[in-house]
Order: sequence, then structure tokens, then C-alpha cells
Amino acid sequence: MNASFELLFDEFAARHARGEHPDSRDYLERAGESRDELARLLDGFLAAAPVQPPGEETVALFAKLLPEENETPPLLAERVRRGWRRDEVVEWIRYRFGIAEDKREKVDRYWHELETGLLPVSGVSDRLREALSERFGHAAEAALAWKAPAYEADVAFQRLPGPLYELRASEPLRAPEPSPDPDEVDRLFGTSRLG
Repeated sequence: MNASFELLFDEFAARHARGEHPDSRDYLERAGESRDELARLLDGFLAAAPVQPPGEETVALFAKLLPEENETPPLLAERVRRGWRRDEVVEWIRYRFGIAEDKREKVDRYWHELETGLLPVSGVSDRLREALSERFGHAAEAALAWKAPAYEADVAFQRLPGPLYELRASEPLRAPEPSPDPDEVDRLFGTSRLG
């Protein structure tokens, strides 16, 4: 179908004004050869239009993605509860273990993986585990027992096509590859033992 892009735009804008959530992809498909013209109109309109509250389908999708309170990784939950920023914890680790500034990005990456459950706490060095127990208290021990929740396989980021954006419970998280030449950061976070 190749409807006039002006009529399609008017229909889209009217539905949006009524509080509906029209799918721009449907309208672009209906525009046929006038797709580019309609896309420019829709982009401008949506950039200027007030944000609509999410529809029931969107709310349901994000409810599947949000963790339950007991599904939040313990180190992350404790850091947030205490009001610490992630970069504060990274700086504390660097200072505590005398890690150079040029390794900051690596410490930040490993800390992010550790506090979100992507890097197992059981693999970190005894020195880091002891320091985390001092700083995080019971959350450090809870992190040892914590298991990441399994999300439903059909949950997908619907606005982005393709299998790269699907969350699949059947595909377990993979530990990072061990560094070929481990340094003090790798040894501290236990990544030199992975593989």
C-alpha cells in the first residue's frame, strides 16, 4: 500500500494526541516509496510531542526485565543502599591495593562485573574478599551464595530487530577469557584463574 505520507502523518498524530501508542513502523511500511518523507515528519513530531505514558504492553515487558528485590546482586544492592558511587568503590580498591591510575579502567570493568554477578565472587583473591567483607559487611558473604536470576527467553528489546538483542535464559553468562599475561588486577579479581 502506498498511502499519501501526509495522510499517514495526520492519522499518526491524531492517534498520538488521543493517548494511543501508534507504531511508527506500521506507518512507514504503509508509506511505501514516501517512507523517507514520512520518517522525517515523524522524527520531528516525536521529538517535539509530549512523552506519552507507557502502554500496558511496554509496562509488562519492563516488569519482566526489572529484578525482584531478592534478585539484585548483594554487592550492588549494598553499594546503592550506602549511597556509594561505583567510581568511589573503584578508587577505594585502587588505593587499598596500590593499583596505578593506568589500570583504573580495568579495575572499573572488573568491579562492574563483580558487583553485578557477571564475575563470580568465589574466584576473587583472599585479599580482595577480606577487604570486601570489611567494607561491605554481610553483603560480601551473601554475594558468594547469590545466583543470577534466569529471565524468560521470549523477552526481547522489541524496538531493535535481530537475535543480538534477545535475552536468552538458555545461554549462560560466560566468564571473561583469562588474560594471557595476568597482572595484579587480574590476580586480585581472580580472572587469571579463569578458563
